Amino acid sequence: MVGGKLEEALKRRFPDEDVKLLAKILRKAIEKNCIFYEEVDVPKEVKEDLLLFLVNERLLLPDKIWKTLAWDDRIFMLKNGEKYVVPNVVKHLIRKAEETGEWNPEYAVEEYLREIREREKEKIMALFRRIKEKLRFRENRLTPEFLKETMDELGLDLNVEKVIIEFKGGGIISPHLRDSIRSKQLKYEVNPSCLDKS
Repeated sequence: MVGGKLEEALKRRFPDEDVKLLAKILRKAIEKNCIFYEEVDVPKEVKEDLLLFLVNERLLLPDKIWKTLAWDDRIFMLKNGEKYVVPNVVKHLIRKAEETGEWNPEYAVEEYLREIREREKEKIMALFRRIKEKLRFRENRLTPEFLKETMDELGLDLNVEKVIIEFKGGGIISPHLRDSIRSKQLKYEVNPSCLDKS
């Protein structure tokens, strides 16, 4: 597949990165929703840095887990046989960027909600847009209380637990164990690929 629109979207999103190589890895990964270390066909001297970057941006996630499925509880290794998975929302982000050259988290979240046949998609999309707005200039963490307050602000009658489960399933959020333990309050990390770059 010839490069172009995906590289454009990645260049705007990550201007200091080698977007041709990032696009090559991401295209291969979304073919099967995963990629193995040995399938990452880029120069050896940049391979580990590129994979680390993609994992830090939550565009890929190590498949191996320690005790939970939380992103910060996954085991990141750089060797043959290691598998990295593509979160559902990222799959939609990359496909849309490939078509249009745009990085469109709202489209990706909406596609994921359509895929799981969410009946309250419009309400959840309104919630997602407000979350993006509220987190624009802060860390990408939220709590169940933050979600509930945001729902109340918008007058949305949604089940917080159900939204959390669906957002986790889509790769939109993940429990952030270290922050939760430190603050003694359950916190979720929002996938940075779903937020606007500030």
